[in-house]
Amino acid sequence: MKSEWTYLIGFVVISAALTAYFWRHTPAWSAWTEGMEGMETGVMSSSSSPSSSSVAVGGGLSAGMGEGSSAYKARVQSAVIRMRDKLLLEKYRSNYEETVVQLDELFDQLILQEALGMNLATPNTARIAAMAQLHQAKLALNSALKYIDG
Repeated sequence: MKSEWTYLIGFVVISAALTAYFWRHTPAWSAWTEGMEGMETGVMSSSSSPSSSSVAVGGGLSAGMGEGSSAYKARVQSAVIRMRDKLLLEKYRSNYEETVVQLDELFDQLILQEALGMNLATPNTARIAAMAQLHQAKLALNSALKYIDG
């Protein structure tokens, strides 16, 4: 029983770590943080004052909370507009939908491949983590498809 719990806990920890790692290293993260000062380091730039920019790690407001909220809102709005201009969703909506559906099918096949390749005598936590990562990716695709459908 203890061995099963060890695998389960390891699976959860590895899945969470991989999800965080891969999310942080995706183009979506880079585009989202582009132009937002302080996202990587958690410190303000030397050219900004606490009242104009107080963004902490993770994008939340720091100590003054409301002091920099209007500047933060403006930066978020700017990032949204840049991303919207870059994606041209209205023009490529059907292509994006088809791509997401194909990726969903691909991830299903990859999950099946990982499951069928598992050694039942000694379960490989890397395979389990890969399946969990693919499942999380499928959930993200579902969310993206809902957004595309508007």
